[in-house]
Amino acid sequence: MLIQWMKNCFDLYDLYNHGDVMTIPTRPVSTVDAKQQLCFNSDFKECPEYVTLSHCRAKSHFITLKKDNVQQFREGIPDEALSKTFRDVIYITKELGIPHVWIDSICILCIFSQPTPYPCTP
Repeated sequence: MLIQWMKNCFDLYDLYNHGDVMTIPTRPVSTVDAKQQLCFNSDFKECPEYVTLSHCRAKSHFITLKKDNVQQFREGIPDEALSKTFRDVIYITKELGIPHVWIDSICILCIFSQPTPYPCTP
């Protein structure tokens, strides 16, 4: 059913051809291979097809991108490090045939160890 809804949206609203220059997301996660891994926007010549997940992080602890794990995420993000929600989103993204997903806590570099009003940077 979800695939049909998306197809209808693409057909009716022509979401990929609105004439503007599309901005490549910073650090999307590739869902193409068996293991998901972080990409850099410099890896792309054109804007890749992707979906996004933004979520409330206030009450739960999620895996986050930090300076000390960027290289690890580039090599692969372990399934066991991901919350069930993140694993589900990656699974659905793969099933839909969409090659990338942008999840804010994984794709935005967090520069502070303690929660602050503005803890991360794109």
